[in-house]
Amino acid sequence: MRAQRASTPHTLPDRVLVYGVTGSGKSTAATRIGAITGHPVTLVDELTWLPGWVPVEEERQREIIGGILAGERWLLDSAYGAWRKVVARDSIIRWHFQSFARKRLRMREWAASPDGPEVLLFRRPRELDAWIESFRRS
Repeated sequence: MRAQRASTPHTLPDRVLVYGVTGSGKSTAATRIGAITGHPVTLVDELTWLPGWVPVEEERQREIIGGILAGERWLLDSAYGAWRKVVARDSIIRWHFQSFARKRLRMREWAASPDGPEVLLFRRPRELDAWIESFRRS
């Protein structure tokens, strides 16, 4: 398995995706990482949602994100599956639990794949905190 626990400082790749379930702290983590490493941070919700949580048109989302991804260096705090349609939901809690299982499975698949980029899996906030702080010490 290629997933690893980061106990020692690593050089961060130029292109980084912080991925996780809704409400897991992706934006906070991305902001902290960017502040320490100097990576330009993009908070995806700020580009894909208008005030009142009105979604930006999907084609426009793809244009915006495509421009960012074409850059040499970036740090995104989220990714919508191929910038899919916004999930209709009767209950945010129901949607969250459905989303959680899919995202957990997706992260495990990425970690197990020998063909993809390095994947770091953090199971507890303190593991992520220690990894981020390792950049300060390096």
